[in-house]
Amino acid sequence: MNPDDVVKAKVDSQGRVLIPAAIRDAIKMKPGGHVAMYLDEDGLHLVTRELAREQMRRELAAHVPEGVSLADELIADRRAEAAREEQE
Repeated sequence: MNPDDVVKAKVDSQGRVLIPAAIRDAIKMKPGGHVAMYLDEDGLHLVTRELAREQMRRELAAHVPEGVSLADELIADRRAEAAREEQE
């Protein structure tokens, strides 16, 4: 973490924290938008839903071999299942 990137924020009496405009702009946070928060050994993380989805996609993609399409595999499985049901 670069100390120059650290921004201080104050917690008000109701536990709210104002996220500075520069940070909201950087993560494309819009008024009324939603964020995801999670806590781990590194601290509290706050991300937009879009960024959280992208992080999940990247994490899942790391477990899928290159050239494999999970969508194609699912479609093939469903077609095989439908064919088996027609034979019964």
